[in-house]
Amino acid sequence: MLSVVVILIGLIGYALAYRFYSKWYDKAIIETDPKKTTPAHMYMDGVEFFPTSRYVLLGYQWKGIAALGPVVGPITAIVWGWLPAFLWLLFGNMFIGWLHDYSSMMVSVRHEGSSFGPIAHELISPRARTILLWFLQFYLIILCAAMGYTVSTIFWGYPTTAVPVLVVTIIGIASGFLLYKLKMNVVYVTVLAIVVMFLGVWLGSFIPFSVDVAIRETFWLFFVFLFCFIGAVTPIWSFAQPIIYISFYLVYFGIATMILGVFAGRPDFYQPAFTSFFAPPIGGMAYPAPLWPLLFVVIACGAISGWHSLVGSSGSSKQLDTEADGCLIGAGSMYLEGIMAFIALITVAILTPDLFKATPAGAPRFVAGGSQLLTFIGIPVDFAKAWAAVILVILAITVVQLNLRFARITMGEIAGARFGGIFKNPYVSSIVCLIVATVLCHSYFGGLWFYIWAIFGSVNQLMAGLALTIITLWLLTMGKRWIVTGIPMAFMVVTTIVALFLMAHSSYIRATTLTGVAIVGNIVALVFVSACIILALLLIWESAKAFGRIRAKKAAEVKPAA
Repeated sequence: MLSVVVILIGLIGYALAYRFYSKWYDKAIIETDPKKTTPAHMYMDGVEFFPTSRYVLLGYQWKGIAALGPVVGPITAIVWGWLPAFLWLLFGNMFIGWLHDYSSMMVSVRHEGSSFGPIAHELISPRARTILLWFLQFYLIILCAAMGYTVSTIFWGYPTTAVPVLVVTIIGIASGFLLYKLKMNVVYVTVLAIVVMFLGVWLGSFIPFSVDVAIRETFWLFFVFLFCFIGAVTPIWSFAQPIIYISFYLVYFGIATMILGVFAGRPDFYQPAFTSFFAPPIGGMAYPAPLWPLLFVVIACGAISGWHSLVGSSGSSKQLDTEADGCLIGAGSMYLEGIMAFIALITVAILTPDLFKATPAGAPRFVAGGSQLLTFIGIPVDFAKAWAAVILVILAITVVQLNLRFARITMGEIAGARFGGIFKNPYVSSIVCLIVATVLCHSYFGGLWFYIWAIFGSVNQLMAGLALTIITLWLLTMGKRWIVTGIPMAFMVVTTIVALFLMAHSSYIRATTLTGVAIVGNIVALVFVSACIILALLLIWESAKAFGRIRAKKAAEVKPAA
C-alpha cells in the first residue's frame, strides 16, 4: 500500500501548491498581463518565434524538460532509501522547482525572448554574460555527450525500441505539416496522430532491430546524433516541436497507466525507507557518498533542474501566445515531471531484493518495475517491457535535440563575431558540438562519457542555482519580493558547489590510484569540474557586486530629498 500513499501525497501536494502558491506568485509577483504582446507575436519568424497553443506548448515544455533525469535520479537515490528521495521530490518541487522553471521563462518573456546570456549582460555585467556563455557551452556539450550515449545504449539494450521511435518521428513530422502548413484543427490532428502513433508503436514493438555488436556503439550513437542534428537545424515547427508534442501523449499516457497500475495492484515497498547518511560510492565517487549534498544533485530532475531554465528561456518564451498561459506551461509542466519522478521512485521501491540485485542499475530497473505496474491492469508483460523501454528513449532523445539547438546557438554567441560568423552557421556549430561530444563519449576515444556523466548532475543543478541568481536580481531590479527566489538560490548554489568539490576530490583520488584509461578519464573529469567551479564562482562574484549596486540604487531612489 505504500505505493498508493506516495502517489496520493504527491498528487495532492502538487495540486495544492499549484492552486495556491503558483497562482499567488503569478498574480502578486510576476503580475502577468494577458494584454501584453509576447515575443512570439512581436518577432514572429516561424523558426524560433512562433505563437503556439497553450496545450501544444505545455506538451512541448514538459517533454522538453523531461528526459532521463526524473527516472534515473530517483532510481539511483534509492541507495539512501526511498524516503529521502520522496521528500526531496515533494518539497523541492513545491517550493523551488516550479518557481525556477516558471520564472526562467517569464524573465525571458519580459526581456523580449532573450536568453540568459543577454539578460546576464543587462542585469549583472558584460563580463557576466561571457562567463555564463562559457559555462553554458561546457554544460551543454557535457549533457549532449552523456545523454546521447545513454540513449544509444538503450537502443542496443532494447532492440524493440527502434521501430516505435521511428514511427513517432514520422507521425510528429506529419503532424507539424498538418498543423502549420495545412492549418488543420489541433484537436483533430492530435487525436488522429495519437491513434496512429499507438498503433504503430504496438506493431513496431514486435519488430526488433539490432546491429552487429562490433559496430553497435558507433551505429546507434550516429543515429542519435543525426536525429539531434536534424532537430537542431530545421525550423522548430517542422521537426522538434511536433515530435516533442506528439510524444508527450505516448510518454505521459504510459506514466498515467502506471499510476493506474499503482492503484490496481497496490504494491508495497521492498526497499528500505532509509539506509544511512553515507551510501556506498556512486557515479564517479571514490568513497562513500554523503546524503547532503549528493542526494540533491543525483536527483537532477523532478525536484529542480538547471536544464529546465534553458528550455523555458531559450525555447518556450519565444512561443508563448499570451502571458496568461505562462503559469500553466512553466509551473504545470514541472509538477507533471515531479509526478513522473514519483512513479520512477515507485518502480524501483517495489522490486523485491532478489529482483533488485539481478537487475542492472538505472534504466533496466525502471523497465522491470514499470512493466510490473503495467501488467497490474492487464497489459501483456512483453509489450509492457517494450513500452517502458520506448518511454525511456523518447524521454531522452527528444531532449538531446533541444540541447544541441541551444548548444549551437550558444557557440554562435561566443565565437561568431571572432571567426567571421562561421560559427553562427547552424550547420557548422551543430557539427562541431557533435564532434566534440562524440570524442568525449565514444569508447574509441577513451570512453570519457562515464566520467562526464558522474559530474553531470552537479553541473546541472549548479546551472539551476545560477538561473535563480539571475531571476533574483531581476526581481530586485523590478522592485519585487526577491527573497522568494533568493533563499532557494542560496541553497542550490551552496549545495552544488560543495558537491562539485567532492566530485573534484574524488576524481583526484581515482586518478592517483587507478591505471590505464581510468587515469585519463578522471583527469579530464577533474579539469571539467574545476572549470565549472571557477566559472560559477566568478559569476557569483559578479552577481554579488550587481546585487549591492542595485540595492544602493533602490535606496537612493526612496531617500527623501533634503
